[in-house]
Amino acid sequence: MAAPREGRALRQVWQHWRASRRFERLNHILIPQKKADRDRLRNGRLAWLLRPLSGSIQAYSRQGRALLLITMLVGCSALDVRMTQTHQLFAMLVALLLVSFLARPLFRTPGLRVMVTGPDRVTAGAPARFDLRFANDGPSTHLNLSVEPPFLPWDGRWLRSAAGVAELRRGQHVTVTTTATFLARGEHHLDGFEIGALVPLGLALGRRTHAEVPRFLVVPKLANVVALRMAHRLPERRGAALATLRAGESDIAGVRPYRAGDPLKHLHARTWARTGVPHVRTYVDERHDRVALVVVVDGSEASERTKEATLSLAAGIAARLALHDAGIDELLIDEAVFGVEPRAGKRALDRVLDRLAVHELTGQRCATADALTTRLSRFSALVLVSAGAAARHRSIVELARRRNVPIRWAAVADPAFSPSDTANATVVDVDTIEEGRVIPL
Repeated sequence: MAAPREGRALRQVWQHWRASRRFERLNHILIPQKKADRDRLRNGRLAWLLRPLSGSIQAYSRQGRALLLITMLVGCSALDVRMTQTHQLFAMLVALLLVSFLARPLFRTPGLRVMVTGPDRVTAGAPARFDLRFANDGPSTHLNLSVEPPFLPWDGRWLRSAAGVAELRRGQHVTVTTTATFLARGEHHLDGFEIGALVPLGLALGRRTHAEVPRFLVVPKLANVVALRMAHRLPERRGAALATLRAGESDIAGVRPYRAGDPLKHLHARTWARTGVPHVRTYVDERHDRVALVVVVDGSEASERTKEATLSLAAGIAARLALHDAGIDELLIDEAVFGVEPRAGKRALDRVLDRLAVHELTGQRCATADALTTRLSRFSALVLVSAGAAARHRSIVELARRRNVPIRWAAVADPAFSPSDTANATVVDVDTIEEGRVIPL
């Protein structure tokens, strides 16, 4: 019995490291995550002292920096000039690098403008496209323009590097595309692209042009929620009705041109006579469905991996509600409450995703039930998404049932940290969410 127990413990340790993404973060342990902090570090006293050295290294291209590293290694092997002739190779490499460095002022790019456009938001793990638009307003043609991409944060990886521009004539405009992917949700602000003309042999760059990258938001990946079975009640406190257009027998909303298949009884004779084009009436159906999406990812029982998967499942449920079902009236994350306006459609989904993207995980327990108690009267149904199935999650379900509010509970469970009591909950495995498998609720 000792061997399986030891294997389970090792699996839990591995899942904990995988969930926290510590391997990726270790590579950037000395690099600040936010651009403002990186700029503050660049302008600090230590950076000012090291600026001549760092500026000299940055003057070279990627190929030039690689050759600089090789030159240093060759120099170390050429210390004993009596036993080897390697010092001659070292001298030639140094001369090549020095000539490339001194020739940089001759390769300027006057009148070069570069603008970077990117997405406002991108899904975690999906490709993010950045377009670099070159414009030459100078008096002459620019040749061999090279693009130096910004250093990405720990969660970023370039999928396709930006190609250079071989020739940019006067007055010409050229667009170059590059793509990257990011794993961590939240606001991202990258350093800028650096563009300069290559010195012959491609070892150094002339005076560089800086192109700022706009901020963008990485939102959680949408879980593949294909169905959401829910019951509704009539809210105790009715707010404004949600109007949805349909071809029915309710209040008239307007007219539109006739399309094949429209019922002939909905033809509007007056508009037809006035315009000469057949028109049909459209109607509005008032709905009082008010759904609250409650997301609970506080506490220390669940791992970071489970919490991130919970946010991904909440994003998938929000997409189902906003685009296909009753819409979303309010979003509750731990104990924070956010209204969703409009309640349905792409704009509603974007608002929910933006809130989920910037939510900070905490190991402290939040008073979600207290925040929900005073608001239950305005909802027709609740959807609860929790990281695990703890007693405080079941208390939210019991609270809703005491108030006769229909509730649908989805609990996310990590195989290495499975909750013991999942009664009344639909359990969704973390692997199912991360692999994009179908999830019916």
